[in-house]
Amino acid sequence: MKSIPNIGYGTWNRPGNTAYEGALAALEAGYRHLDCAEGYENEEFVGRAIAEFGLPRGDLWVTTKVAPENFGPGQIRPHAEASLDKLGVGPVDLL
Repeated sequence: MKSIPNIGYGTWNRPGNTAYEGALAALEAGYRHLDCAEGYENEEFVGRAIAEFGLPRGDLWVTTKVAPENFGPGQIRPHAEASLDKLGVGPVDLL
């Protein structure tokens, strides 16, 4: 089992291409933990940065979160699956 890196790059308040450029710069700087969330509305941009950087998936820890307003019965799974689709990295390491 891989362990969570001691430090990660958060993408809160980084919309669109700002999230993409920030995540790419973080990966280039050596970060191996990226933290995003459904509520940040930037998962597809973070996923694009991960894909373009080309790091083997096993070398990267990815965290995402379901928005609190979607915690109701029967809501979490479809929102988690939508996040996975947007990220495009397969399973995340922490949800």
